[in-house]
Amino acid sequence: MNTCCLCNSTRLETLVHVYSQPLGNRFLQSPDEDEYTHPKQLACCLECGLVQLVSPIPAEDMMPIYNWITYNEPEPHLDKTAEILSALDGIGPDSVVGGISFKDDTTLARMQNLGISNVWRIDPERHLGVNRPGVGVETVQDRLPKFLDSGLAEFKESADILVSRHIVEHCHDLQGYLRGLKALIKPGGYLFLEAPCCDEQFELLDYAPLWEEHLQYYTPALFKGLFDAFGFELVHYERVEYPMEDSLVGVGRLIGEEHPFATSADILEKEIASARKYGREFEQRKQAWQQFLASYTAEGGKVAVFGAGHLGCTFTNLFELGEYIDFFVDDNRDKAGLYMPGSRLPIKPSPSLTEEAVTLSLMCFNPSVEQKVIANNAVFTNAGGRFASIFPKSDIALDPEKGFA
Repeated sequence: MNTCCLCNSTRLETLVHVYSQPLGNRFLQSPDEDEYTHPKQLACCLECGLVQLVSPIPAEDMMPIYNWITYNEPEPHLDKTAEILSALDGIGPDSVVGGISFKDDTTLARMQNLGISNVWRIDPERHLGVNRPGVGVETVQDRLPKFLDSGLAEFKESADILVSRHIVEHCHDLQGYLRGLKALIKPGGYLFLEAPCCDEQFELLDYAPLWEEHLQYYTPALFKGLFDAFGFELVHYERVEYPMEDSLVGVGRLIGEEHPFATSADILEKEIASARKYGREFEQRKQAWQQFLASYTAEGGKVAVFGAGHLGCTFTNLFELGEYIDFFVDDNRDKAGLYMPGSRLPIKPSPSLTEEAVTLSLMCFNPSVEQKVIANNAVFTNAGGRFASIFPKSDIALDPEKGFA
């Protein structure tokens, strides 16, 4: 029986359940190649309100087969965050700052620039026994609790500040991961935790972020509740706004024992209502996209998806849109000649938009760079091509129920 990864309740209510979903990092060498698939079941815990994937793909199976795959997280707020960390009570030039993954490197560099030179960061090969290149946080989060007494023993209770950015939403063993972080922090030390904020995802009915590697979907209330539940006093919290998804930033001081996760009845009711609406609207949104693209292509339109990443992959496969799309566009040379997981659509460079007479390009990447991409593809727009974003927060968002404005 499935249990909540946060509070251990068995009261999980399924929101979305789809079958035979591919791994977004498993690009195909040919369109007829066999590929790994797995069901995707999104559920909401009726005891704590956390939305989560149940029975997810095992971490070992998530390991990428290509060593050139990278992911970027928003960073403009980190200068301010580093200043806040350096000014915390008890922190000075002799303090020790630790990092969990490559996502923490730029924070560690900022702390060094502020005069705190004693930093360390977990190396997957040396400290976690990883023997293949290209692994990411899917492996770090899984192995960290298992290597505390071996590869990570030198770091136990060593950090005055421990940094963990954008991993807590990837955890197969959420409780084990957070307890593992605690083991690396000195008594009275601090944990800097950061995760994507998902309340707008639910509100705006954005389903592209339902990535198989994001196992938990935090709202501000649930994110803040993590600190108290695992023995931290929350000393700093902020929500940083970004065009794609906001970042939840929290700093907690390790002060005591764990407590059962708890939230007020009012907050829990709101969390569950939001999650249920998100699940209830999934099929309607899927049909709206299918009907829009079916009508558009039937009238002679030709569609390409711009951005051959996990967001475009999830969007296309969850909504079963492959038959309406001619190809994916991406100028990453490593992806040239490959095929998308699931839809098996070819990946082509951006000049193909004009060369193959595409009329609509659906943008599946961060809205913050949309205008730059549009400017770089003026030949396409000058020829009458149109860009639109799949993301509701974008200034050029396409609502399939309303069509073009």
